[in-house]
Amino acid sequence: MKFDEIYKPPFHDNFGAWVSTRKGVRCFDWMVKMPHESQQLIIDILNGRTDKSVKREVKYDGAGQVSIDGINVMVIRGWGHLTGCGALNLPDHEAAKIQDDFGEWIVKKLKQEV
Repeated sequence: MKFDEIYKPPFHDNFGAWVSTRKGVRCFDWMVKMPHESQQLIIDILNGRTDKSVKREVKYDGAGQVSIDGINVMVIRGWGHLTGCGALNLPDHEAAKIQDDFGEWIVKKLKQEV
């Protein structure tokens, strides 16, 4: 299974605390309080609704966190959906790869490299 089969746009902000997919899968949580406009810009970039990009250093740490200029701004979620017996019931190694691939995609998308 590939990350884009699970983490499908459009992404939606939920009370400025987390972001979910079009099917309601929780895909990441905001780790820092930032202006709503900044959160919305990130979501718009991920949804392909703007050609703007993040002009700062954006990294995925391989442990579920995306940072901008060294500040962890989001953490990838959805582990229960990926591994739960009442959900997709994927093996841990496959679920981890899906989350890592999604994190790497977020970085590339924020830089407008995909």
